[in-house]
Amino acid sequence: MERPRCRGTVQTPRTPGRIQRHRPHRPCGRPRRGDVPADGTTVGEIRRKDVIISGGENITPIEVEQAIACHPAVLEVAVVGAPDERWGEVPVAYVVLWPDAITTERDIVDHVKSRIARFKAPKRVVFGELPRTSTGKIQKYLLREGERVVSGDRCS
Repeated sequence: MERPRCRGTVQTPRTPGRIQRHRPHRPCGRPRRGDVPADGTTVGEIRRKDVIISGGENITPIEVEQAIACHPAVLEVAVVGAPDERWGEVPVAYVVLWPDAITTERDIVDHVKSRIARFKAPKRVVFGELPRTSTGKIQKYLLREGERVVSGDRCS
């Protein structure tokens, strides 16, 4: 299986059959001009409950996931918010590595910090399999519940 590149193509939901280039990374962190169609719709929709509010700043898990997914050792990733006494919530990344890949938590965090704002980098990286439904979707609610158990539900 060939490893995917950072920049891929996605089909926009409002224009069937039309492929749009998706460039998730820009040095300043803002979306590129061509990433948002003229009608204002975006390529991926974010659920309000998925947004991580850390110290008053909104962090979208999709942005962090895209930054982590560009790491050559990463096969799959999911990012959820974990309760934190100081910040309210902090991002935690669950990462599945390629079978032959070796990397560390520090390497993943440094990789993210080099691509997006430092406060958006995950505070913890957990390596292992991701829970899935019978149709193959990642069950983020199980990851969120696990984080609440680990933290002792101090901040909810």
